[in-house]
Amino acid sequence: MGDVFGFVNNILDSVMGISSHNDDPFHEERIMYNTTMAASIEIANEKRQMNDQIRIRNPEFNPEEMLAYAKKVFELLINTRYTQNIDSIEHCLHNDLYQNICSEYNQLKAQNLLNFIKNISVYQKQIKSYSIIDNNEVMTINIKARFMSYFITADTRQYVRGNRYDAKAYLAEMKFTKNKKYDKAEEKIPTNCPNCGAPLDEAYINVCSYCHTVVPLPKKEWLLISNDMRETTIENMMKKF
Repeated sequence: MGDVFGFVNNILDSVMGISSHNDDPFHEERIMYNTTMAASIEIANEKRQMNDQIRIRNPEFNPEEMLAYAKKVFELLINTRYTQNIDSIEHCLHNDLYQNICSEYNQLKAQNLLNFIKNISVYQKQIKSYSIIDNNEVMTINIKARFMSYFITADTRQYVRGNRYDAKAYLAEMKFTKNKKYDKAEEKIPTNCPNCGAPLDEAYINVCSYCHTVVPLPKKEWLLISNDMRETTIENMMKKF
C-alpha cells in the first residue's frame, strides 16, 4: 500500500517540479492524508472479512439489521431499569443474563428504589468482533449513547441520588450469542394482544400497552449474554469508532 502512495507522490513531485521534501509545502499534509487513507482501507477490509466469516454460518446475515436490532435491545434494556418489567425483553436475552437482571431489580425493590431513565440517544454503533467459542457464535457490538439516569423512591417518587439535570455519555459493549434453537420459519410474532385484541406497539416488546398482558414471544436469533457499560466523555462519544 505504501509503495502505491509513494509512486503517486513521485508523479506529483515530477509534475509540480518538486525535487525534494524540503521544497514541498504540502509534504506533511500528504503524509497525513496517505496514512489516514491507508488506515481507512485497512478497517474496511477487516469489516468485510469479518462479515464474510459470519456469513459462512449465517448466509443471510445483514450487518445493518443486526446493528438496528442491537440498538433496539440496548434502548429497551436501559428503559427496563425504570419500568423493571424485564419480561418485556426476555425473548432477547440469554437465560443467565435474564436471571441476573431479575436479581438486580429485586434488590432495588427491596430498597424501595427505582432507576429513573430519560432521553436515551444512541449516537454510534459498530460490530466490533465475531468469534466461535466452544462451537458457540459470539458477536460483540459497541454502542455509544447518552441518557439521564438517577435514583428515586419507588413509592413516593422522591429524588434519592444521581445527576438529575444532565445526561451522561456511555460506551456499551454488548455480547450476543447465536440461539441454536432458533428457526426463522417458526418465528411468528403476533400483531395483536391475545387478551384484549389491541395492536402491539413494537415487535420487540411483548407486553400489551393497554391491558399489560405478557404476550409470549419466541426467543430471537441472537441473544444478549452481557452488557458491560462504562461512563465516557462527550468528546469520546462523538468520535467515530
